[in-house]
Amino acid sequence: EEIIRSVLDGRDTLALLPTGGGKSLCFQVPALAMNRMCLVVSPLIALMKDQVERLQRAGISARSITSGMAYAEIDNVLESAALGKLNFLYVSPERLGSDLFKARLPRLPIGSIAVALSFPGIFLFIYLNLNSFLSDWNREVQLMVYLKDDINAEQKAKIETVLNGRAGVESIAFISRDEAWANFQHLFSEQSGLLQELEFNPLPASYSVHFVEGPERIDYIRDAALALNGVAGVESVDYGEQWISGFETFLIFLRIFLFALGGILAIGVLLIVSNTIKLSVYSRRDEIELMLLIGAKPRFIKMPFFIEGVFHGALGAVISIGLLKLLHFYFQYQFKEGVAARGAGLEFHFISGLYLALIVAASVLVGWLGSSLSVNQFLKSYKK
Repeated sequence: EEIIRSVLDGRDTLALLPTGGGKSLCFQVPALAMNRMCLVVSPLIALMKDQVERLQRAGISARSITSGMAYAEIDNVLESAALGKLNFLYVSPERLGSDLFKARLPRLPIGSIAVALSFPGIFLFIYLNLNSFLSDWNREVQLMVYLKDDINAEQKAKIETVLNGRAGVESIAFISRDEAWANFQHLFSEQSGLLQELEFNPLPASYSVHFVEGPERIDYIRDAALALNGVAGVESVDYGEQWISGFETFLIFLRIFLFALGGILAIGVLLIVSNTIKLSVYSRRDEIELMLLIGAKPRFIKMPFFIEGVFHGALGAVISIGLLKLLHFYFQYQFKEGVAARGAGLEFHFISGLYLALIVAASVLVGWLGSSLSVNQFLKSYKK
């Protein structure tokens, strides 16, 4: 009991017990009570295997690294330890000093950070290009004013006066019934046999009204459509109101979804970086304790870990941007060469320099916050 209490109090403890004296309990109980991984170093391989099997039968996560194990198996065990999935890790003295053990235990792969950072960038890439495509289509929206068959010159003049007086109007083109029918026949030339059976022109004359580009373009179109309602000679007005409303609703939903997902992924990246630094802190625990004993200030101790966190964040951002560029090349190769894509003027744009700078800045900030949380947590637990 005295040994266990000493360990729980965080003191370095040396205990000498005879065979069968309960040595295993002296480290197993504190490890389970403190919810930390316990590293057990023993030259007795048979004893290690026996204790690992007993712990596993009790539902406790325990693994051992001994001589004779394959490289891939050792690497898998150390990966589990680095991710905090083990309660007990038994190693022989010669394995404790191996390069693989020293390299794998204190680190989490930077690839995890890069992949985590890639997801917000991918959604940003998709959102910007989708927004660009929809905006291009939106610029093709025009106001069509369909006229009655018995309209006279005075009524036409009145309609043109109303249109010329509306804000944002760029051009007005009159389309006669004959022109409308010729355009329709050209558009549906494959069904020319069916069209030839029609003995009359069913299409009305119309005005095609284009508006200047800008953030208020849709409002200009709506105002002009309302102004033409009830004007003599106007049969109907059409500008795809339902499509535009659906387009605006979709963009609002997409923005909300992007920001919500970005927030969730930012928290995930923060936790990944924090755990990475935490493993690094605990791997250097003896060095930190020695620096505190000789009077080193917390700021001096924290600085290397802050730099490491910033480096992890920045490197992860650079790798994620590289992955995004590969994604950009893939989309360009897959869709740019298509006949339909060329005909529609489809072009994928990469994320602008401003957004790339924001990704790097946000990644560096997340790296700094993760390291700050980990180091401060360790120092607080040490003081207690």
